[in-house]
Amino acid sequence: MMISPRKSVCDLGVSFDTGLTKIHISKLVSSCYHWLRRIRQVCQLIGQSVTQQLVSTIEPLQHVMDAAAQVVMNLSLHDHVNCETSIEAVTLAAS
Repeated sequence: MMISPRKSVCDLGVSFDTGLTKIHISKLVSSCYHWLRRIRQVCQLIGQSVTQQLVSTIEPLQHVMDAAAQVVMNLSLHDHVNCETSIEAVTLAAS
């Protein structure tokens, strides 16, 4: 049985569509870069440990990217994802 792609799906009462996803991701990425620029502006004033704490709030996004790479590369949940794997997964997903 082959599953065909859809423009939108509903899962657990949440509706996802291709346009909505891209807009949300774009806004999230833009917001992350904004806050990283702001943190960079004040990092000399707040010290390294506070800077690390602030930057670590973005770490869950890396976990999402790693999980996405595992899906695209058909890896198990226990396989380690490195930078090269992530880049290869993004390249495959874009093509």
